[in-house]
Amino acid sequence: MHGLLAAVLVAGLVAPTSAMHDLSVVDGPQADRLTVRPSAVDPADSVFGDGLGRQVVLRGYAISGSTKLAENGFTPFRSTADAAAAFATLPGSNVIRFQLSWEGVAPTPDTVDTGYLDAIAAQIRAATARGLRVIVEYHSDLMSRHLFRPDSWYTGNGMPKWAVDRLGLTGKEYCGPACVTWGQHLLTDNSGVRPAARAFWNNTAGVQDAFLDQARQALVHLKSALPERDWDRILGFEPINEPFDGGMEGLSSAQWDAQRLWPFHHRVRDLLDETGWRDKLQFAEPNVFWNSQLGPLVPALGSTPDPLHRSGIVFTPHFYDQARQLPLASPPASGAYLPNFDLIRKTARDWHSPALVSEFGAANDHGGATDTAKEITGEYQALNGLADYSPVLSGTQWHWDPYRGRHHEAQNGNPGKIRTTGDAWNDEDFSVIDQQPQLRDQAYPQAAQGDLVAFSSQALATDAAGDRLRWQVLRPGNGRDYFAGTPFALTIWQGRNSEAPTQLHLSSTLDSPNTVVITESGVHRLADLPGDPRQRTDELVRRGDRLYQWTDSPGVARHFQLIVRDPGLSDIELGELQRALSTVVAAGQNPARVFQN
Repeated sequence: MHGLLAAVLVAGLVAPTSAMHDLSVVDGPQADRLTVRPSAVDPADSVFGDGLGRQVVLRGYAISGSTKLAENGFTPFRSTADAAAAFATLPGSNVIRFQLSWEGVAPTPDTVDTGYLDAIAAQIRAATARGLRVIVEYHSDLMSRHLFRPDSWYTGNGMPKWAVDRLGLTGKEYCGPACVTWGQHLLTDNSGVRPAARAFWNNTAGVQDAFLDQARQALVHLKSALPERDWDRILGFEPINEPFDGGMEGLSSAQWDAQRLWPFHHRVRDLLDETGWRDKLQFAEPNVFWNSQLGPLVPALGSTPDPLHRSGIVFTPHFYDQARQLPLASPPASGAYLPNFDLIRKTARDWHSPALVSEFGAANDHGGATDTAKEITGEYQALNGLADYSPVLSGTQWHWDPYRGRHHEAQNGNPGKIRTTGDAWNDEDFSVIDQQPQLRDQAYPQAAQGDLVAFSSQALATDAAGDRLRWQVLRPGNGRDYFAGTPFALTIWQGRNSEAPTQLHLSSTLDSPNTVVITESGVHRLADLPGDPRQRTDELVRRGDRLYQWTDSPGVARHFQLIVRDPGLSDIELGELQRALSTVVAAGQNPARVFQN
């Protein structure tokens, strides 16, 4: 290997400068402050950019479903110490979607609980102290637990009791003789959940005004409670989880967007501008049914772009494979979700926004049509994309709950219904904390020195039948297929907009003494890379779970980085692969392709 490395390294790399030697800049305030800008690859697409000029991809987890539970006081963690311990073990994340609850902020009318907000701020600071960026999100699901009877099958969260009382809906939940699914409440509960949603959008009894009034106070309090360095890492605010209409009241979906959803999002944008959050992004969700996969049962509603084209609003959809819950469904295969996520890309383009998929994932320990490993592998495959040019999507997976299986939640306050298993929430079990490492620790480009063209990775998770998911392969055009059964990650980017390096999260799956890194400039052994950029003699530095690469050619040149664990190739074969990849990437092609066992 060492003889090959010396032979194939190409001279002419950018001469190291003092600025490039100092990696502290990639963890500084400039790197944390995100903006939205057009992609240089295709200006119709928007991307996240940092203050160093790099394109940024945000990946992490929702923190967490425990916010829905009264046992936790509607906070993600039971203590700040628990929060710090969780963030110390979070694999590879550079962002979290941090939940709080309307009921926690304002348990009584016209006041906010500053003690609750201080607890939230302390837990957020445990995240920012680890360098994590934070999206602050008001979480609600099925509107409110106070819409459900003590003996109800299900429960909700979000709206406090006093707000539900104003609407006269307390304890009237009913969605049929057997309310057995989450979606059934959204579609048929015409006594509780649906009228509460309609009331919110229509501002009945001033309930939307009340929500925004307490949100205003919460935003001001949180800003004042966060020191400047922690504040730098707050990306923005997501005001509502999975908005749904509760009944269109004779409106088309486009009319409902224009007359209900977008006026709310504009009110929130005004609120951010008025409370010191002007430089922060607003993460705005479409109607939860915008991209339904349930066909004639629940027709897709589409998503209408902002008619006012307000800046600072980010397209923030969710994706769950609802179709696989239907009878006679088959398990997802490689490439199954690419059309769904390409629709996300198209809709983001229509919104003139990047996309951040703020929820996706799958229930634990499922097989058959709902095979957990296949669903999650397919979702990450589709987040990344497999076209010659495919915008790499940001996302926060649902969810990271350190209390999985150790809850003690009295559902709807009923001591006879103590929930302990899974998420302790409506029989869900989505926390990834106990999943196999190949699912919960995914490689991805955290930042690119230029503009991302494509990213593909293969982690080789194991499905419910015990088979390894060999779903991708490299075909660089030299008559050979590579790495169908090998973990790899391939990043392709264009140009150079920054002196700061491209930065990849190196997952544990890829970290091996025999891992090889191939670029247009040469072949390298991961084990031989320096950890101190002042010691580097070429383009690569490895520090912890990050791999840094500096490139020259600030014009339109395309660059690539292929990381392969235990490639099983001779020096001559690695050199042949390096030359083939250089050729196809320079020609505008992505050699990663769909592959199935």
